[in-house]
Amino acid sequence: MKEHLIDVETAHAAAEVDRMRGKTQRVLPFKEGEFMHHAKADMVNSPPHYNKYGVECIDAIKATLDTNFIAYCIGNAMKYIWRHSYKGKPKEDLRKAVWYLNRAIDELPDDT
Repeated sequence: MKEHLIDVETAHAAAEVDRMRGKTQRVLPFKEGEFMHHAKADMVNSPPHYNKYGVECIDAIKATLDTNFIAYCIGNAMKYIWRHSYKGKPKEDLRKAVWYLNRAIDELPDDT
């Protein structure tokens, strides 16, 4: 994973998103104005550049696209599969493709 310098506000927002999604909350012993040095960001499941002010970009896209969101997820998976060998991080791109496929699956109604 890539190392980043993450401000406390972003780290707390990411922890809140994790909590809402039922994930284990990150330990945040920092105060406002301090920085977490050498924090490793999860560049597949929650890249910090896609979360601003506590709103995940994917959630805003879903709200905008409504019923077309599943197609969006499948299209992004195809994009990451297509380019995985061209950008220098093939495993990361394939993990992103899997993330989008899993998100599309989660949006579908249960099989009957």
